[in-house]
Amino acid sequence: MTVSYSLWLSIVQYAEEFCNVDDYNWDWSLVYLAQKRFNYPRVMWSSSARVIHLGSCGTHHKKTCSNQSDIARWEETDKFYQLNRKYLFPTNPLTVHAKYEARRPLKQTNGGWSDLRDRQLCLSFALKNPKDISHINIKN
Repeated sequence: MTVSYSLWLSIVQYAEEFCNVDDYNWDWSLVYLAQKRFNYPRVMWSSSARVIHLGSCGTHHKKTCSNQSDIARWEETDKFYQLNRKYLFPTNPLTVHAKYEARRPLKQTNGGWSDLRDRQLCLSFALKNPKDISHINIKN
């Protein structure tokens, strides 16, 4: 993901709100700001991902973890990339398709971002001098 300087300044402007979204996935915090503060900006994305989440275990998965299902998924992903390798590094210019999706309701947060220290650290990135973050008292 590329973030322009002007987008960074917008994020900094709403840093307290961004850092208070109770979601361990920062990308969903960014979506929250895009919907609430940035008037649904236009974005570009690739039609095929180059990065795929392979694990079934983790704090955000409620189902039983399975090494066998992970191995099957890795093999399936490897096969997909082997078949599509020629498309990963095109030599011709890419076509950009404009697509507008209707505004969606705000997504419920995933949680996992309620520790004050995480929020303080997040907010420290927006400060001019982030060495001392102990004075930051973000609302719970």
